[in-house]
Amino acid sequence: MLRPCARTDRAPPLRTPQMSDCSLGRNPPTMRLPSEKARGEAVLSFGVTFMLDPPVSRTVGWAKLAEEHGFDAVWAWDSHVLWQEFYTTFALIAANTDRVRLGPCVTNPATRDITVTASAMATLQEISGGRMDIGMGRGDSARRVIGQKPVTVEHVEQACRFIRDL
Repeated sequence: MLRPCARTDRAPPLRTPQMSDCSLGRNPPTMRLPSEKARGEAVLSFGVTFMLDPPVSRTVGWAKLAEEHGFDAVWAWDSHVLWQEFYTTFALIAANTDRVRLGPCVTNPATRDITVTASAMATLQEISGGRMDIGMGRGDSARRVIGQKPVTVEHVEQACRFIRDL
């Protein structure tokens, strides 16, 4: 199952401690690394985001290094004019990593046909063993560099529903 970049499935989100927490005798939440997680505690996870500059082998190497150093996710911006191709690069990253979550942060439904996005993400989901997440946005940089305006939030919501339903 594809999930959005903002993840809520592992643990409840951390909240900012309030003055009332201390005055009522409650302890504010404790932030721990995933390796230190106690049952039922909130977890703070860390990821890295790359610009897909050449060469691809360097990006794959960085992703492997991030995984080796305990990062939980590897993302990249999907702006087809500014950087190298996301889907092919992340196929290589998925094949060369074992644990980190992966995904575009973010892609968009305007420069990427949503049926192709759905198919590519489903294929990457298989290659990665279920580690793909998808971030969807309005296409700010991807559209502006080709002289077009970003799409509306409604367009993004419709695309998300369509991709989820496929």
